[in-house]
Amino acid sequence: MVELYMDGGYDGFQKIHDRVDYIGTAFQYLSFINLLRINAARNKNALEYSRLSLCFDEFFNHYVKPWVNTFCDRADKILLFIKEF
Repeated sequence: MVELYMDGGYDGFQKIHDRVDYIGTAFQYLSFINLLRINAARNKNALEYSRLSLCFDEFFNHYVKPWVNTFCDRADKILLFIKEF
């Protein structure tokens, strides 16, 4: 995970006191990468855009995507339970 943070140029994980896999840090990283991709697109830097897209995709697919469906299913069950009251 730290390797992907570093590949993307993100050092925010060094400023926290939580684990590097803390979800808030993971989302900050993805946000950071997207801002860099926007900048690369504005500067018409296709190579940098592609590199950053690979960083984003690798991180998202490996660290976020595997648990999203489970999280949403559990959240839906909780919301249905709350609505019953």
